[in-house]
Amino acid sequence: KAAAYYGNEEALSPLIDRPLRDTDKLALDKVFQWFERAGFSSEQVNRWRQRVNPIDVKENRLFSEKGRIGGVIVSHQGELHTIFPRSHLLRLKRRDIGDLLHELVEIELREGSNLSEEHAHSFAAYLTEKFNLYTEFMPYAEALTIIKGDLDAIIEKNSSSRMTLREYESEIPFFPVKRTRGSFESVIRVMGQRYDKYIKVSLSENLTPRATNSDFEKFVFILQDIIVKMQRDWDWNDFNMGIVERIQIKQGSSINFSDPVVLEIPFQKIAGLSDLSTDSSEFIKRFNDLKREIFQAVIFYRMSNGSVLTKEQFQETYKNYVENSSKKTPFYPDAPQTDYRIVVPVHNEEERLEKMLQRFKDGGYLGKAFFVNDKSTDRSEEILREWEEKEGLEVLHLTENKRKEGAIRDVMEKLSAEGRLPDHVIVMDSDSFLEVIDNEKSMQEMVDQAVYHMKVEGHAAMSFLHDIYLDEKPENIWLGILQRAQYADFAALRTMNRMAAESGKMLVLNGRGGVFNSATLLQILRGMKNYDFETGDITITNEIMKQGKTIGYFDKIKVVTEEERSFKDYRAQRTRWERSFLKMLLKDWDFYQSEIKAGTSLGAIITGSLFLRFTYAAAPFYMASQIYQGQFGVGDLLAPVAFWGVINGALASTDKGVRSEGYGKRIWGWGIYNALVFSSQTIFAIYKGAYQVANSNLQEILNQRKTGSKDNAQLIDTRAVSNNEQRVGGINLNPEMLDLQLEGDFAGIQFDAQKLKSMSVTGFRPFVAQLIPIDDLSKVLDAKVSVSYAIH
Repeated sequence: KAAAYYGNEEALSPLIDRPLRDTDKLALDKVFQWFERAGFSSEQVNRWRQRVNPIDVKENRLFSEKGRIGGVIVSHQGELHTIFPRSHLLRLKRRDIGDLLHELVEIELREGSNLSEEHAHSFAAYLTEKFNLYTEFMPYAEALTIIKGDLDAIIEKNSSSRMTLREYESEIPFFPVKRTRGSFESVIRVMGQRYDKYIKVSLSENLTPRATNSDFEKFVFILQDIIVKMQRDWDWNDFNMGIVERIQIKQGSSINFSDPVVLEIPFQKIAGLSDLSTDSSEFIKRFNDLKREIFQAVIFYRMSNGSVLTKEQFQETYKNYVENSSKKTPFYPDAPQTDYRIVVPVHNEEERLEKMLQRFKDGGYLGKAFFVNDKSTDRSEEILREWEEKEGLEVLHLTENKRKEGAIRDVMEKLSAEGRLPDHVIVMDSDSFLEVIDNEKSMQEMVDQAVYHMKVEGHAAMSFLHDIYLDEKPENIWLGILQRAQYADFAALRTMNRMAAESGKMLVLNGRGGVFNSATLLQILRGMKNYDFETGDITITNEIMKQGKTIGYFDKIKVVTEEERSFKDYRAQRTRWERSFLKMLLKDWDFYQSEIKAGTSLGAIITGSLFLRFTYAAAPFYMASQIYQGQFGVGDLLAPVAFWGVINGALASTDKGVRSEGYGKRIWGWGIYNALVFSSQTIFAIYKGAYQVANSNLQEILNQRKTGSKDNAQLIDTRAVSNNEQRVGGINLNPEMLDLQLEGDFAGIQFDAQKLKSMSVTGFRPFVAQLIPIDDLSKVLDAKVSVSYAIH
């Protein structure tokens, strides 16, 4: 630490000269892009870029473990550098960026003016405080623009003579939260009149003695947090703190409709807030109650314009705002950093795998990915091994094709056995990659938001916004039509997902990309008897809902998929989808029927899907009858096209993502493309898919549904026990293992924790044992080694 402060070259050179990691480069690039947007010169930004040296704090103990770890400014070969914790650089939260800004501003002031180290530090702390406050309610680049103006002014004023911070503040007023005469006042002055507003919190005389200053100090900050959340939730850029002239805290009071607005808040809504954890459900409840009170004042302010607003008008408006499905997904500034993994099963994807891996790397989340080579027979394994060696990619190579869900389960079991399974996992297809909607946010920040949103809403899983990759200049006109037709299809699907998610449901939590509670997903995967690539996504979705758990929709992370690039592949995909829909309809009809009867949004989507398929299935018979009667015309041919075109266009045009991506006007034309493509391909897909299901799977599904019969593995095990065949698959069967079910190469064994005594086969006393590989179990039994590694 002394070497860092006093510039011992021998100690600093290894830290400063080390090459930057790719993740560090990406994080620094994002930060310095904001600086350039704010008006800092490229020369200045590049100079700063060379001065930031990320290190692992655990490896280099240059920092105090007490308090907040910031950076350390050091002198190295005549230049000032900042040695900065890379953990703070990678997560890029508001306070972390403020810490880095402090270091860079202090370096600039010490080198660019005649300020002493002490004064440079004071000015840097002052500008950092400004940045932290302004970024509560404005974008980073906008706040940095203000900081740049202040920094230039400080350097200019100190070029001829030194100026103290107090003297500078007297010229450019800036007041953080302060206490004055029994009340707390937050004054913010930024960019002229726009933010020159205030909230004043007055302490009424009839407050209970339990109220302390700390209660109200915390209340002021909570109040500001609510204002920020409301700005971001409903996109009110003109909404500032000036709408409320005064907030009176009284016993049992409510909104006072006056002009200017005076908001009276019951004391019990804020009492004890300082004693509650911000993660507790009680805190969230009180926070939302308080937010509702302020929300009333907002509506009054925005609607009344000084005129009288009736109670009925107010209640109707409040209901519309709160229940409006088009409002933004809430943003949580204080969402904690979360650990997560991205599980990606791969089977014969040599054509696009390299491209997808590069997308992961460019997005800065390759280190979070865990790929599963599901016994690929093409170059996929070779590509994955190259990335393992070159980039440290984590890959599990399977010796048997387990299908998608089986491959996902194997990875999760491996992570669980090693104690590395996080609370949440993202599951993706190998032809997809992730993007954040807000380019100023990192993937880590947005996953933090998604996971925190899941916790607040109580969801077991959430679907991301789905999009397809569009070539700017398609190879030919047919590829352009096919891609844009599929985009319109995806846009309609996004609208249906959003509709269903309002009631915590989902038609299919698409495998292209979604986040799951790890425990819930693993429990469902363990309970699946047969892994079917075609129905796996829908099976998992339905199991979550049948357990009474909810599914959400998070539109701040986008899953971009490289869809089919030929009509042949598109038709094969549609046939596969029709097979999976029919299989699940037969298997889970009781569940779907209950949704339809309950009148839920999911029930409406299922009804619409059935109606659409019956319409298309009947179309050939209708056309044939018209031809037979000699009345067939162009209108009969175009009827299915027009029917689907109207439905798809209506659904797609209501999606917010379509408008934000700039396709609002073109989507109707693309809807016509989709209607033509969909109509020409889907009729054949419906009949072919139905024939294939009836030919190979229908009888088996119906038998299982009626009788609940055991699968072949269970029947083999039961027969082996009854015939006293003591060894099947290398496992000594005994009466305590009658629940044995074979699943491929795994023996899934369920034991009752309370009733089970020691296992005669090992002498070990487990409480729950699941997923013991048969081969491995045979080896450890022969070697008389404990099987605790497979015991949870």
